[in-house]
Amino acid sequence: MINPSVLEICNGIDDNCNGTADDGLIFITYYADLDNDNFGDLFDIGLSLCNNPGFGFATNNVDCNDGSEAINPAAIESCNGIDDNCNGTADDGLIFITYYADLDNDSFGDLTDIGNSLCNNPGFGFATNNTDCNDGNIAINPAATESCNGIDDNCNGTADDGLVFITYYTDLDNDSFGDMSDIGSSSAMIRVLDSQPTIPIAMMETLQSILLLPKAVTESMITAMEQQMMD
Repeated sequence: MINPSVLEICNGIDDNCNGTADDGLIFITYYADLDNDNFGDLFDIGLSLCNNPGFGFATNNVDCNDGSEAINPAAIESCNGIDDNCNGTADDGLIFITYYADLDNDSFGDLTDIGNSLCNNPGFGFATNNTDCNDGNIAINPAATESCNGIDDNCNGTADDGLVFITYYTDLDNDSFGDMSDIGSSSAMIRVLDSQPTIPIAMMETLQSILLLPKAVTESMITAMEQQMMD
């Protein structure tokens, strides 16, 4: 029924003949909510309606991804490179740690690696430090024990530091007295379990190459020197 005494209802018709359809009614703007998470599409301009259109619509347009129910202003941000909570920033509020490549998996990262700041632990092959001066050798890192090898085993910048160095002289007649004219060769001692000093193999090879002696003669010299030190 349409006449001046009729109450206007939401139907797009001028029920009361005052020249305006649906006047005097409450209009609300509704936005498309394709993922039905109660947050309308951020890019939808909306429709002003006097009736609730129901399922698939919301009274706001704050959803930055209306195709995913997991993404909306009420979502909890997770480490995934996505702006889960639609605040304009991905992975915000999370703890980021810098990880460095650890190719030898000794828990010490590559000294030359600039690292990557991540909110998830990348796991095997990475470390939270970059103090390994040789990331291709598991035996070389800041926790390693320095050994007599001419290499900076513990990555402190100095090779063979902390070892005892002794100057040795050739003793061709094996009387425990070195040649007066020999300038000597300084070599680190290697400590064995009984705490007795021994001559490094490198020292034996050096003597052999300098003196051009048969290996058997050189070994005999070394044995005599070791015996002298233990006495």
